[in-house]
Amino acid sequence: QQTFRRSRKVGRVHYDLSNDFFEAMLDPNMQYSCALFAEGDDLAAAQLRKLDWICERLRLRPGLRLL
Repeated sequence: QQTFRRSRKVGRVHYDLSNDFFEAMLDPNMQYSCALFAEGDDLAAAQLRKLDWICERLRLRPGLRLL
């Protein structure tokens, strides 16, 4: 059964890892989420594609700021 104490422990075990660990498996921007791949994309390109897609959906334009 999941408890508050147990969930905190699981979170620490999962996330309290060194940056070296995450740098080994994430893109240069250290994004820890899914990517949007096209044919021939590597992870970094797929992550940038995802960010472009999100910005397009949000209708962000030069000069706008997203907080």
